[in-house]
Amino acid sequence: LNLIRWVPLFEKYHLDIACEGDGHNIKRTPPIRDSKFDSQGVVYVGEGGLGVGQRTPKTNRWYLNSTEAKTGQGHHVQLLQFGKEQLTCHVVLLGGKIFDKHSIGVRNTVADKIPPVRIQPAATASGS
Repeated sequence: LNLIRWVPLFEKYHLDIACEGDGHNIKRTPPIRDSKFDSQGVVYVGEGGLGVGQRTPKTNRWYLNSTEAKTGQGHHVQLLQFGKEQLTCHVVLLGGKIFDKHSIGVRNTVADKIPPVRIQPAATASGS
């Protein structure tokens, strides 16, 4: 993943949250825009950690060195709930304990301006 190419697109289109993976630890950043904390920025959550070895989060990175950031270790899944008004992210540990719960008010209403897509059922062969 080349963040140098992706991040400008995330920011241009006012992405609320970006899910990333492969760090094998728990991570949630504060909202980030233009490489600094910004309430209108993108929240990055990750990393993935169910059934694989866990790594120690690199909390010395500037975007994790904040009281708004959340890091940890443990086998887990991310439960994301997308509502019309807010996005909620739960980090659920293997035993069912909630390690982190965070809500983000939806700022990007671009979806309201996109016309619905009508999908037609596929034609089936009549056999004749």
